[in-house]
Amino acid sequence: MGKKQRHVQYKLLKTTFSYDQYWSILYTQIFEDNSEKDYRSIVKARSAELARNILHTKIKEDNPKSKLKSVTIVMLRHQGYINRLMLNIEDWEHIKNCAFPNLANHLFKFEMDRPEGYINRCGNNIPSNKGYKFKKGNTMTPRVKLSAQEKAVMIYQRGKWIPWKASDRNALKSKIILALETFSNNRTRAAEFLGFSAKQLTKLMKEKFIEVDWDKEYPSLQRGALLQTEKGRRESSKKGWKRRQETYYKEISPAIINLHKKGLSNNQISVNLGHSRNVIANIIKKYESEIESNIMA
Repeated sequence: MGKKQRHVQYKLLKTTFSYDQYWSILYTQIFEDNSEKDYRSIVKARSAELARNILHTKIKEDNPKSKLKSVTIVMLRHQGYINRLMLNIEDWEHIKNCAFPNLANHLFKFEMDRPEGYINRCGNNIPSNKGYKFKKGNTMTPRVKLSAQEKAVMIYQRGKWIPWKASDRNALKSKIILALETFSNNRTRAAEFLGFSAKQLTKLMKEKFIEVDWDKEYPSLQRGALLQTEKGRRESSKKGWKRRQETYYKEISPAIINLHKKGLSNNQISVNLGHSRNVIANIIKKYESEIESNIMA
């Protein structure tokens, strides 16, 4: 989360809203046998504090002997991000469906994988015993070299490479493909839609999804071709608008011409039929020009 986003979230966490908001809550649940699991849940409430209380009450209701720790709350908002990806319409549908409270009174808990050797969700992998001391010598962690195939299915997180969940990987690939198809393979616009820079998106496509031939299946348009595509889209839109206008004029013309023949003014016709005076004037002008051309012929 960037500095600007943290500043925005700080304000949101202190605000009480007049209607429910959706809050993404990361937390660690400690069970009766002292085992721990990390979860993410979505809670709807008017404030972050109320969302925390709702979650705590529901956890106690489901498992009275369990405890919570390391609770982190973030408000989901328009043009916000989750897992470094901008929320789209499909994401919001999932958020609404899994939010608590709900009619089923069920708290959806998405279990978060904790990397091996980590003692808490926040990433501290140093044992908590008091007698622990650093060993003398080189404290630099040796850099692990991965092949392109290994790097494609792993993600660098908290200072180490860990396996990337296939569901998360496929979801991101689907979002990239959808963005490219939506913006006619314009990678700059697709990157803005996803919340990346164009450079980040290109690197992500080439390094993380090597099974796709992006240059062949989703070729990036050159500037000239892109301008031609935009020009063609505008021209097509103008033609479509003109066809709809002609159809509309054809439908309403008989009634307008009939009242015009009876001697009603454009304002009176507008009051009677509910059409704008500009539309009525255009139809009458076209009608009179057709009569004049027939007389001259």
